Amino acid sequence: MSSKIGFVGLGLMGLGIARNLLESGHAVRGYDVSAEALEEFAGAGGTPADSPADAAREAEFVMTVLPEPRDVEGAVVLGKDTVADGLPAGGMVVEFSTIDPATTRRVGEALAERGLRMIECKMAGMPTHAAAGELTLMAGGSEADLAEAAPVLAAVSREVIPCGPLGNGSAMKLVNNMLAASIIMLDGEALVAGKKVGLEIDVMLKVFKSTFANNDALGTVFEEKVFKRDFEPGFFTRLALKDVRLATQMASESGAITPLGAVSAQMLAAATYRGYATDHLTAVVKLWEEVAGLELTN
Repeated sequence: MSSKIGFVGLGLMGLGIARNLLESGHAVRGYDVSAEALEEFAGAGGTPADSPADAAREAEFVMTVLPEPRDVEGAVVLGKDTVADGLPAGGMVVEFSTIDPATTRRVGEALAERGLRMIECKMAGMPTHAAAGELTLMAGGSEADLAEAAPVLAAVSREVIPCGPLGNGSAMKLVNNMLAASIIMLDGEALVAGKKVGLEIDVMLKVFKSTFANNDALGTVFEEKVFKRDFEPGFFTRLALKDVRLATQMASESGAITPLGAVSAQMLAAATYRGYATDHLTAVVKLWEEVAGLELTN
């Protein structure tokens, strides 16, 4: 069964999701601040909108894929000429953006006061997964709302993992991204240190992959990105910084400590301000390379 869907945020991830919705027979009306993105969306069969409110008009679901918490809360979902203004009563916001749990819950409560509903579906995957409809989604919200959205979510994902009430999907995404970013940085640190003292990359990888040091990043982003010197996004370094900062803040506010996450945030900040903000996250490895005077080429 096809649905009427509003969509806001047609960037690296959003456009792939929107394309899959269109290919599955859903009617999608989308908005983005980029005229180029809107043109590409129209070329895929979507209907461009003039604003977030316009994208939401007559929609059953409105999906948002945005960079920052303030974009969700202020510029797109709540406020003047935003999704809340256009979405018909009883409609549902499906929030894909990586934001903090407190903002997620606050937006959900504000929507409920207007007779609207919200679930969150935080994405695990890269633009290639979004384009292929193979995202894993970390979902938060009521069981009934998640069940209602399931046929639409099936068009853009391979798995939806319920994480609990609204806000838990955001919490899961933040701790996941903090762990993933930290693993990538420690991989790079170890590889650079080993190469500096004369070890071959192939030898290190063979040993790492046979011990508890093994992790998926060694066989994916390092072999596919770092060793080939391909730092095209992908996942921007500045967005990884945002996610890890949100994760450490969330942990601190809850009474947990994340000292290693804090170090990861500092290294991502250094890479961002060094000029790698819009490079792939793995560009952080260049910080260790620059000090050692070498490159991780295999």
